[in-house]
Amino acid sequence: MNKNQTYIDTINQLISFHRASLEVCDAAASRLDDVEDRSELRDMVEDHLRHVDRLARCVESMGGSATRTKADLPHSRDDVRPVRDSSALLHMLRSDHQVVANAYQDHGAFGDVPDLVSDAVARGQAIVEQHGTRLARTMGALRAG
Repeated sequence: MNKNQTYIDTINQLISFHRASLEVCDAAASRLDDVEDRSELRDMVEDHLRHVDRLARCVESMGGSATRTKADLPHSRDDVRPVRDSSALLHMLRSDHQVVANAYQDHGAFGDVPDLVSDAVARGQAIVEQHGTRLARTMGALRAG
């Protein structure tokens, strides 16, 4: 396997994590009672969508095709749909988020790649960190409320 194919496969794996995360975030957002919490999750969904597009452009710039698959996360959209408790939903999202964060840690050092790729991976890491902070803040507000 050539170097580009290794990068393509890795970026496609990151895309699959974002696809799964956005689906779970979207399902959870529709279940939350608090308007601000719903809005926060909808913003996270939009972040994931934009980043999937960014990563797909990287894959295409290296001659590959972006994946349409979703990774297996601890919780799926179907797991989230019946849950009504906001705290339980946020814990589920936090668990899924950690899997995505670990994927970035595992694949963060690409070495000599085009700037488009290194920039997209760095942006993905920043998004994941930001989402972790937002989830922690929302969970804290829920406990305090």
